[in-house]
Amino acid sequence: MKYKNSYYLRLFAILVAIAMFVAPSSVSAREVMSFENITAGADALSNPEADNAGLSSFAPMRITKTIETVEPEFPAAVSSGWPPQRELSIKDEIAANNKIPDLIWFRAAKFRSSEGLPPPIAPELEFTGYSRDFGYYVVQFDGETTEERKAEILRLAQDTPLGSAIFYYIPNSAWVFRLSNDIIDEIEALPFIRWVGPLLPSFRVRPEMLKTEHIPDENGTVGITIQVFQKDDYIELADRLERNFDIELVEASPGAHHEYIVIRAKPEDVRDIAIFAALFEGTEWVERDYPNYPLNDWSRWITQSYNKVGMGSLAAGWNAQMSVDASHVPVYRRNLYGQGQLVGYLDSGLDTNSVYFCDPGVAVPKTAAGWGVPVDTGHRKIRAYNYGSAGTGDFDDIDPTMGGHGTHVGGSIGGDNEANNPTGGTYDPGDGMAPLCRIVHTDGADGTSGIWTPADMNTLFGYAQNCGAYIHSNSYGSTAPTTYNTDAQECDEFMWNNKNFLVMFAAGNENNDSPPLPVAKFNCAKNIATIGASESGYGWDGGSPAWS
Repeated sequence: MKYKNSYYLRLFAILVAIAMFVAPSSVSAREVMSFENITAGADALSNPEADNAGLSSFAPMRITKTIETVEPEFPAAVSSGWPPQRELSIKDEIAANNKIPDLIWFRAAKFRSSEGLPPPIAPELEFTGYSRDFGYYVVQFDGETTEERKAEILRLAQDTPLGSAIFYYIPNSAWVFRLSNDIIDEIEALPFIRWVGPLLPSFRVRPEMLKTEHIPDENGTVGITIQVFQKDDYIELADRLERNFDIELVEASPGAHHEYIVIRAKPEDVRDIAIFAALFEGTEWVERDYPNYPLNDWSRWITQSYNKVGMGSLAAGWNAQMSVDASHVPVYRRNLYGQGQLVGYLDSGLDTNSVYFCDPGVAVPKTAAGWGVPVDTGHRKIRAYNYGSAGTGDFDDIDPTMGGHGTHVGGSIGGDNEANNPTGGTYDPGDGMAPLCRIVHTDGADGTSGIWTPADMNTLFGYAQNCGAYIHSNSYGSTAPTTYNTDAQECDEFMWNNKNFLVMFAAGNENNDSPPLPVAKFNCAKNIATIGASESGYGWDGGSPAWS
């Protein structure tokens, strides 16, 4: 795989974020106001209902990047009159649907609640009622869904087994609740309720999982992620899956907002497993789990100024220069080198003996196979180094399949060779964009060409935040899926609940592919920053361009 690094723009975002935290008093009021205006603009776009949309819903999303938009597909068996006769764009369709107060819009189907539930998307997913004293219900409000109205429902349902709870939003004006079966009539009789209906198995599975053929990953299997509603019995479902199918149980664990099961299965079993899981009454969502793959050279100048003057070509060796004119690095000229800041990232490991990270005589603060915060040893470059799973990570970066990618990424962020002080205007070729910051690193090496991530990304970001980092950079991803998914949802959850935290992901390595691939997986999130790649300018005087 090519390592065309989309990193430099993401690192510029790091420096901008750092600038807001450590800007000296000489920064003008006008500059400070520009930062405040950016923040206010982001807050003005926030929509609590859209940000709490479930994976099964087709919720309108804020557009934060330019991508190729694909019309959603719905089964033919939906209520009469839908979709409208004329062909609509996504934007027009959302606007039209928002005017239909009784419309319920799931990924698998859309229907008018006044006309009843739609048929299942597969015969095996026929709903026959809940076997337990409680279940998961779609509650559609008649008008505004205020916090007071939601609280009234939770009060009526306070005796629900496992506890009454509200989970996610479904357009239009509907939410998914956990409720006792015997109070449904009472809730439906409330003056502000339009309709109450069960969360069908068809609404709990990505429709693509029901195909009869699935292309396996490199190891010959297909990964599947199953979300279980919080507090429900995910262990029971994991046990049933192991008893009924030939699978590898990768993980079964509680998360910040959902419980998780991750398995690997034979391609020919995927459809049956998806149906089996969707029929489990505690299942929230079933989708494919795609593996992550790794996605600078001397990029400070292009990030900060894009000033090509004097940079020369490959033959001239500009990329090996030890110093650069101040006009090329205006951010550094303001004395912003990342000093006092912590930046988190996950990758294939970190070479702590590298000249850009070593601190002779000072121990690296480590946590093996867990998320506990290690004691700060005062290491000049590394605040914390962990691996989150017993099956991953090894506190090094020597896996031949990864080519030192984790050290490369960490160096791009904050590498610093002590031999030359960057504040004096002399930079080593491997110094990072924020050479005086410190690193919080999670080792995701898993012995393959991929990068491991926890089942719940909230865990990863929470660990970095607990270590003191409020910026998290990620140079890995996947080419699928290109629609909203579990990983994207978790990124949105953390950003929504921690508004002073910034998550950034590389857009990918496929910009020059024909046709270019749309952004995928994590980058489908609504609240993160997705950073694209560009040619570094390397070779502007006649050499071949390189990626930075």
